[in-house]
Amino acid sequence: MENQDKQNETFYEEMNKNITFKNASELTHFLRLALSKDDTYTSSIYFARQMVSSEGLFLQNLPKFQDDEDIVFLAVNQDGSALQFRSERLKKDRRIALKRVSNNGIIYRSLDESLKRDPEIAKSAVSRFGEIFKFIPEDLKRNDLIIKSAIKNYPYAINEVPNYIRNKYTELFIASMEDYEEKILQESKKNKRTEELHYEFN
Repeated sequence: MENQDKQNETFYEEMNKNITFKNASELTHFLRLALSKDDTYTSSIYFARQMVSSEGLFLQNLPKFQDDEDIVFLAVNQDGSALQFRSERLKKDRRIALKRVSNNGIIYRSLDESLKRDPEIAKSAVSRFGEIFKFIPEDLKRNDLIIKSAIKNYPYAINEVPNYIRNKYTELFIASMEDYEEKILQESKKNKRTEELHYEFN
């Protein structure tokens, strides 16, 4: 432990003098050490950008920047889980929400209610995760573009479409089922191959 502490101290001093990093790992290591010494770096927007760009979850250690749209956006772009560390104000930020659901539709359920009613955000979410269609507001379940996006991603979303317009999407459902079943088949083969490789190398 003492030897590791000495190595860390040497590394910190060298990096603090030169401020040059070979890779994101060195930057991450340096800033973690910096945090344990003073808050100079956690107050630097330069280091905040560098840090969250390589490790989005580091946003939790940067309270000063949790209300900064650009820093939070960079963090969320690197790791969607960083969304949990945004300020109360930014929980209603449309740009961040749209970016997040475009990468992971299931995040839609954790959004502020005002953002859930945004058609573009709902459409982006169901395009990535069609199962989320059942959780969108009822009025958006009548939106043609949102319905089509959901069914294309997850054909069974048609069951959540209002009865009086459901028949309109029967052909799309049939066509989407073919692609969906093929996707499931390919994923099954991939998982099986992964299991085979696991046994081969263990």
